[in-house]
Amino acid sequence: MDIEIRPGLGEMTIFAVEEMLGSIVASTRWVTGRALPLREIRCAYPPPAYQEAYAKYFSCPVRFNAPHTQVRFDAAFLHTRLPMANASAARVHLEHCKRRAGEADSIQDGLVARVRTQIVGAVVTGLGLEECANSLAISPRTLRRKLQQRGLTYQALVNEVRLGLACSYLEKTDLPVEVIAERVGFKEPTSFSRAFRRSFGCSPRSFRQNR
Repeated sequence: MDIEIRPGLGEMTIFAVEEMLGSIVASTRWVTGRALPLREIRCAYPPPAYQEAYAKYFSCPVRFNAPHTQVRFDAAFLHTRLPMANASAARVHLEHCKRRAGEADSIQDGLVARVRTQIVGAVVTGLGLEECANSLAISPRTLRRKLQQRGLTYQALVNEVRLGLACSYLEKTDLPVEVIAERVGFKEPTSFSRAFRRSFGCSPRSFRQNR
């Protein structure tokens, strides 16, 4: 697996790579319930002063000054079954991503669509503005400014994505409202119901019945 970092980050390049590598290891463990069977980590930069920490954290050989930054692991791991896999959830998320991606126009330059995609990808755990900006390789201040230029706020997009997914769940699945609330990132069903009512003028259950 190749790791590509946006050029021009300067001294932040190593930090960005380390953040990406750490995220890959942690996310894989969370999604699959198993550690990623690493064979080797290759880094396209000189060894830092704390290079021993790499081998300790990743528990595999680490090679510096490599031509490309790569994560190498046993390919058989790609066939690992996901313990939390849900066909209905996968279908809803895929359709939502496709719909939002198709709504991006030349005025937005794709930025809003990319932000929405990032939010959808972490809708359960939540994604802060700073984390989203980092994933887009821009500063939080720049992201906030660009959204303001479009008359938007980051929190408004988060709410839009959450409630858009909720509508899809209500329309296309029989999941209880409490489960839907959790899947779209609300910690309490009551908070979900209040937010839904503010946006659509009815409760989630009424929305489902009327649709």
